[in-house]
Amino acid sequence: KLGNAEIVRWFQLARNLDSQAKLFVNDYDIIAAGGADVKHQDYLFALTKWMLDNGAPVDGVGVQGHFDRVTPPALMQSIIERFSSLPVQLAVTEFDFNIADEDLQAEYTRDVMTMIFSHPKFKDFLMWGFWEKSHWLPLGAMYRADWSSKPNALAYNDLLFREWWTNANGGTDAAGKFSTRGFK
Repeated sequence: KLGNAEIVRWFQLARNLDSQAKLFVNDYDIIAAGGADVKHQDYLFALTKWMLDNGAPVDGVGVQGHFDRVTPPALMQSIIERFSSLPVQLAVTEFDFNIADEDLQAEYTRDVMTMIFSHPKFKDFLMWGFWEKSHWLPLGAMYRADWSSKPNALAYNDLLFREWWTNANGGTDAAGKFSTRGFK
């Protein structure tokens, strides 16, 4: 049976082998499952804190986001705030919303992405599959079998390639520098 001491040792070994690697602990049903899996949330929070307190070089916490129902925004925000108290980065490591209601799927995708991208602790957001024919949960895909866009793909693309897209032009100053503010 694997003990927590071995996990700390693995993280330390990984850091020694690659000092540039970002080391994350990652788990499911933290922000998904309607936000109801409090026992699981408590475990990941306690494990991460224990690992940090015991010398594991943890850089971040990944929360998988395989949604099959809505987690109320206020509840999701409180879960995010709790994990934000840890001195590490956060990331959504796997996002999909597996429901038949495509309009709700699109609205919720937009809302979750907006909540996550607006929080400074989150550094990454990974969609978990795009195409219905190769998605582990076909309803959660963003593109149908014929590659036509579902509403959630349109919402995703609107945010990333229109609303959050930065196009900037300008000239350099006397020192040859140009600066602007933009989305990552």
